[in-house]
Amino acid sequence: MPNQELLNYINQQLQSGVSPEQIKSALVSSGWKEGDINEAFAELSNPVVSQSQTAQTNITVLPGAMDILQQSWLLYKQRMQTFLGIAAAPLVVSIGLLLLLAGGSLALLAKSGSSSVVAMFATGIALPLIILMVIIIAIISVWSQIALLYAIKDNQEGIGVVEAYRRSWAKILPYSWVIFLQGLITVLGFLLFIIPGIIFSVWYSLTIFVFIIEDLKGMNALQKSKEYIKGKWWAVFGRLFFIFFLFFIPVMITPILFENIPAAEVITNFMLDLFFIPLITIYLFCIYNNIKAIKN
Repeated sequence: MPNQELLNYINQQLQSGVSPEQIKSALVSSGWKEGDINEAFAELSNPVVSQSQTAQTNITVLPGAMDILQQSWLLYKQRMQTFLGIAAAPLVVSIGLLLLLAGGSLALLAKSGSSSVVAMFATGIALPLIILMVIIIAIISVWSQIALLYAIKDNQEGIGVVEAYRRSWAKILPYSWVIFLQGLITVLGFLLFIIPGIIFSVWYSLTIFVFIIEDLKGMNALQKSKEYIKGKWWAVFGRLFFIFFLFFIPVMITPILFENIPAAEVITNFMLDLFFIPLITIYLFCIYNNIKAIKN
């Protein structure tokens, strides 16, 4: 008996005019087994398009924002434990380093009998420790982003947290360079005027997926992202605006609503990093996957 959630999703997509092959592609990329998908299509009396028919099928419609969000949620829910484990690693490391620094401060305080901060600066170790801690946290954060992308990309293999981090280690430097170029171009766009900044942001929104999945580096990754967006700019912009409005607006106003609650902003940022960022990244991946299917 096919999964009822899978049946409901396929039925909704078919009613929205999405082709069976596009639905199948989205579900496979989200981690569903092809046998389960075929069984669900058979249950709905809408067989999956055969391979010979697929070559003649032109996929031209990017699924709506809610459809993409539903695709994202299916994958997120299936692999939630792995995604949360990857997202939690930088938070655990940051907390550990802060506790270590606090412990060192207390030790110096007990030894010197003066302010821990004064004692640390007096011994000349405070600044190097802080710089080292910032560098370690930055590296772990970038590493975590790449590991998340690998967990999404290789979700059909069912890789875990450790394997995702292992596969992503060698990509830290080239990924950082791609992100630097993307950020630089986008910032320059906003410096020119807000409209160019928005245009550049949408053009290069798929860069990280091109880098990880297609192994294109530097400006080649940015250019390929722009090629994918060409002719679909408004469609992608609408879907990006939807996810921004759905997640980031509540996150931005939460500290204002709970300004009298201690650490409200810290808790909000923690929830964003741990739960929302993986889902948003999957959402962008689904946009990339659908556009790639259309362009191909």
